[in-house]
Amino acid sequence: MSTVHSVRCSTCGKELTAARGLCASCLLRTALSLEDGTAGYRILTVIGGDADAVTYLAEPVSGSERFVALKVIGPRRDVDEVLARYARWRPAFDALRHPAIRRVLGMGRVDASHCYVASEYVAGQSLSPLASHTRLTRTEGEHVLTEIRSALDRAHAAGIFHLNLTASRVRVRTAGATAVKILGFDTRTVVDGAVGRSEDDLAAFERLATDLHTLTSSS
Repeated sequence: MSTVHSVRCSTCGKELTAARGLCASCLLRTALSLEDGTAGYRILTVIGGDADAVTYLAEPVSGSERFVALKVIGPRRDVDEVLARYARWRPAFDALRHPAIRRVLGMGRVDASHCYVASEYVAGQSLSPLASHTRLTRTEGEHVLTEIRSALDRAHAAGIFHLNLTASRVRVRTAGATAVKILGFDTRTVVDGAVGRSEDDLAAFERLATDLHTLTSSS
């Protein structure tokens, strides 16, 4: 029988529910203390995180976006390389437009070991729990798959590959017309520097399609 060990915030001592080393309130306080790297954004609250990054809901000081998802990545030693990759890929991402692809709005340095990615804020639920609770009909499921495949085709035509496509990377909103957004096209390419092929994404798409067909078959 395994033993679960309590993990506590390294700043205030609160018990943690995520593997980041800080609790949500201390993550937020840390974010609010950032000065130069996140200039132009007001951080509102923590919306996600893992051992490699923390994502905040933020609002631009100016601009047309009402809210953005601001991911602070690090600590890591290759911030210069990450930002150099973004500079190379930025024209392709700026030109990539598809209703099912979350837009990358910008990237910059926080400090010597952290950088940030600002992306379009996407409301909606992860495809995994959404489908597993049978909230998608078969028709809605087919629409979701059509949108995902169309988005992949558009991205591949621009030379951009996702390389980590899973149900958790897809957001679906079912209020009114079903809307789909794929998150994380920038992660493996820009942040990790991975080189991919369309075959990798299409294999992941087939796995996702099989799971979704199974979950919606009785709807």
